[in-house]
Amino acid sequence: ALPISQAEAAKCRAEGAAQGRAIAEGQATVLALNEEIRRLRVELEVTGTMNRQRAHHLEVERRRAAGADLSAEHAGKEKARLEAALRRAGDDQRETLQAAKDLAEEEQRRLQRRLEAEHNELVGTRQVVSNLEATLAEIRSVFPSTLAAAGFLRDDDSAAARQARGPVQLSAGGPPAVRVPVLALRWPPSASFNSTPQWQALRDGVFGLLHQLQTGATLPEQVELTVCEAEGRWFCTQEAEFYRFAALLMYQALHRDASVSAMCRVSSPHALLGLPQAELVRHNGLAVVSSGAIWRVPPKDD
Repeated sequence: ALPISQAEAAKCRAEGAAQGRAIAEGQATVLALNEEIRRLRVELEVTGTMNRQRAHHLEVERRRAAGADLSAEHAGKEKARLEAALRRAGDDQRETLQAAKDLAEEEQRRLQRRLEAEHNELVGTRQVVSNLEATLAEIRSVFPSTLAAAGFLRDDDSAAARQARGPVQLSAGGPPAVRVPVLALRWPPSASFNSTPQWQALRDGVFGLLHQLQTGATLPEQVELTVCEAEGRWFCTQEAEFYRFAALLMYQALHRDASVSAMCRVSSPHALLGLPQAELVRHNGLAVVSSGAIWRVPPKDD
């Protein structure tokens, strides 16, 4: 699993909360549909009562017509006509109410399925967030210095990022050096250095500098590198400084509990490397090879 910052974990939790609110809104819609179904049922009962009242009214009218010497045949036909009209009206209303009820129930089922799907998605998202938080906790426990490097790479307002975006400062000493975590730096394309433990390397090279750092004779902030930035990736650019970068990485490996930073001068990738920026972006830069080795296995004593 890839490391994740606390900001990304907070973002995932915010997305989970937004989905929770969407589920709550869906449940409110289901409750509204249930209320509508109850209202339609009450309306159906009211319609039945009104129909009975109409039937009673028809009966009163029939009796009034009989009292006015209407013929029995005419009264029967009128009653039959009115009853037929009443039945038709009742059938139409029942069909309308049934159609509305079916539509509401279908909408309720659709919303219920949607709520279940969103609930399952929310559960999955919470599980992913939980796994990422557990992974981040393990990374923080085993190699906490990586969090400082990740924070630097995500900080668009750091001093190094402002120098990389802004115009090059024209001064006698060049732009001021800025602190950069060594774990945030990468090797440039075709980089290599001589890792042979010979006297020169022990005195003035990678092993000598590592010893000075380990004994406290030299602080990491006293080591200076020249770096450049390409699409969010930071590269060590000067071949003469590769041994310093290697010594700092070795020292960081021995001190995983704290971030090791070097003082870096930020320059343009085109001016320093002579490579298109797109090629730098494609380059991984997380490993380096040895070159010019005098021996690969310890030589035998004469």
